[in-house]
Amino acid sequence: MAFNKTFSIGSRLVGEGCPAYLIAEIGRNHNADMDLARRMIDAAAQAGADAVKFQSFTARELLIRELPSATHIRETSGGAKSAYESTEEVELRPENHALLRDHALARGVDFFSTPEDHSMVALLDALKVPVFKIASLDVPYLDLVEAVAATGRPVILSTGMCYLGEVEKALGVLERHGVRDVILLHCTSNYPPRYEDVNLAAMRTMARCFGVPVGYSDHTPGIGVSIAAAALGACVIERHFTLDRALPGPDQRLSLVPDDFAAMAREIRCVEAALGSPVKRPVAAEHEMRRLHRRRLVAARPLAAGTVLERADVACKCSEHGLEPELLPQLLGRALAADMAMDAPFTLDGVLARSGS
Repeated sequence: MAFNKTFSIGSRLVGEGCPAYLIAEIGRNHNADMDLARRMIDAAAQAGADAVKFQSFTARELLIRELPSATHIRETSGGAKSAYESTEEVELRPENHALLRDHALARGVDFFSTPEDHSMVALLDALKVPVFKIASLDVPYLDLVEAVAATGRPVILSTGMCYLGEVEKALGVLERHGVRDVILLHCTSNYPPRYEDVNLAAMRTMARCFGVPVGYSDHTPGIGVSIAAAALGACVIERHFTLDRALPGPDQRLSLVPDDFAAMAREIRCVEAALGSPVKRPVAAEHEMRRLHRRRLVAARPLAAGTVLERADVACKCSEHGLEPELLPQLLGRALAADMAMDAPFTLDGVLARSGS
């Protein structure tokens, strides 16, 4: 498979070696309230998000009415609502997509969404979203993957619940349609997952197997795992986002509030700066410490000219001047050319050749 290592989403270059693309997953947390959705976009932009992402679906096209509710939905609804009912009441109306896109662009962040049926793919394509997100549950829905691929736009493919072979088939569809701008998102589809189920190491497996940039969609509590993923090279970090975890809805409690998202963004940017260069050498900021706080060879006590140096005559101390410690064996057995005070630095000019050499 041949995919690009870097490509553009909107005005941002993303992929290997680029700063992580930070996605505030508003998803369905807007609760079909446009004012709330706009305020979430504002807060996400202020918190350092590069993009806001929504979910584009109708319950009618997504679920059967008899589908049992997942545990996290039952826990947050008190069991009063079915999965179908919970989904139906947070549908984002088609005509509202353009309004939210325009609001996001005015705030300087990208807008895109996860389409859950073919009509939503067409809607988002008409809105010229900079990238499509394919949800984990849709990876085996190759007909939908093909519809997304046909748009020719970049794709972020989430891989929760997937075996490697399922990911390979979806990538094959994208590749056959000429889509080369793809990022895989490692994900654990539990809300929230246990830390021992996160398996961040799988990011490297997918990158190695498919030669494609890999990011991470995080549902864990806190921000530590997201920061760790960035340190491991995740080129995208996606987090559910809300203004208040007490708002109605199954995803609110596992979402980051603005202050937490901002803290995560700051820490990820610090980690990226800290990763730096793979070249091992002193950086410019170390040069003074290297000059003043490296050990050098100096006189252990006052020494007279002609003294044949023994180990007890030579000290190794932090000094701005003097021979490097590795030259100690070459000093021993040589005679001093002149008197030396205690702590005076040894130089090659200050000693005579060993007798007989």
